[in-house]
Amino acid sequence: MAKVIAMYGNPKDRAAFDRYYFEQHVPIARKVPGLRHDEITRCEIGTMAAVQIALTSAEGQATAADLANFADGDVQVYFVETASV
Repeated sequence: MAKVIAMYGNPKDRAAFDRYYFEQHVPIARKVPGLRHDEITRCEIGTMAAVQIALTSAEGQATAADLANFADGDVQVYFVETASV
């Protein structure tokens, strides 16, 4: 199965962006032939306490340090929250 990911920058007006996105854009996108599922993923969870605790734990630090042992190309790590829409 293919997955398409669109990444948007931070909008000037989050409420207006969300309103348009969910009321206008999502209904248009749902008409794409073959679309089986759609979901929204937000990247703001990096400020959540549980994520901060996990990242600063010994295990979180060891995981981050281990990336240099095999990821000789580029690596970008995102912590996100995903929900079906």
